[in-house]
Amino acid sequence: MWSEAWRRARKPHRCIACHETITPGDLYWAFSGLWDGSWSSGKQCARCQAIFEFLRSNTRDPVDLALDCGEIWEGDPAAHDMALWTRGDAQAWAQEQRAA
Repeated sequence: MWSEAWRRARKPHRCIACHETITPGDLYWAFSGLWDGSWSSGKQCARCQAIFEFLRSNTRDPVDLALDCGEIWEGDPAAHDMALWTRGDAQAWAQEQRAA
């Protein structure tokens, strides 16, 4: 079982990847699932979700939701550029993804 969706924050949350605060009003990626008999859930800020999606689409290796990607991350200039996005850049990308 797995559930994932874009949501708009009504209260502060913590991103599981960068550990920055997802502020009220921001779009974020929420997910939950059942693995090995245990429920797990988390939230990713729009910037980290953009990086995750990029890496997942451009590599054959599995990508950890916490973006602990080692060489995959460090060796990819496009993913590195996404890490430098401003909050506004990430929110604009998230809005486009949500509308799609």
